[in-house]
Amino acid sequence: MERVFRVVDSPLGWLTLVGEEGRLVGLFVDGQRYRPADAEFGVRVESGFESLVEQLGEYFDGRLTRFDVALGFGGTEFQNRVWRALVEIPYGQTVTYGGLAGLLGVPRASRAVGAANGRNRVSIVVPCHRVVGADGSLTGYAGGVERKRWLLDLESGRVPFGLEAVPLPRGSAVGVSGRRRSGGRRSDHGVSRASWRCVPIASRRRRWCCVVRGG
Repeated sequence: MERVFRVVDSPLGWLTLVGEEGRLVGLFVDGQRYRPADAEFGVRVESGFESLVEQLGEYFDGRLTRFDVALGFGGTEFQNRVWRALVEIPYGQTVTYGGLAGLLGVPRASRAVGAANGRNRVSIVVPCHRVVGADGSLTGYAGGVERKRWLLDLESGRVPFGLEAVPLPRGSAVGVSGRRRSGGRRSDHGVSRASWRCVPIASRRRRWCCVVRGG
């Protein structure tokens, strides 16, 4: 079965969902470190991944704490061990790289664990953002520190209304504009917004945040 991918909008910017043989093998944010070349994603589709898109919407809306998605990890045996352990970190909690290494039975391998964490190919669903430095610092996130902070704030309930757009690096695609976007209109990236609703968020200037409409 061929590999396919779909690009969807989110409060974190554009997300690239990659599937193969009915399994999610990639979820990448724009500008992510170690992101493969687009040619490795396969054939672009404008539909599919409906269950995942709905779950992402519920997650960003603060209503989902664990994803129900068939995963295809790939990677080395050690990377697989680390990625599977990441899935077991509870929503709203964090663990240090050293702590995760200890849970895996390799307490002296925190650097190797950190390297595998940074190579995670399925962001958000496999929550590598829940791993922090020994002093609690937000380090080692391939999607960028601001995104990591935003995800942790969302899970701890610190994001206003559950939805505050993350500030992205210059040049990144942003899922927020200064005006309300109507459902169904196509974005500049050619992605339909029919499944998205826009809600106001609290800030000094009125802005809108586009999120997936559940159901």
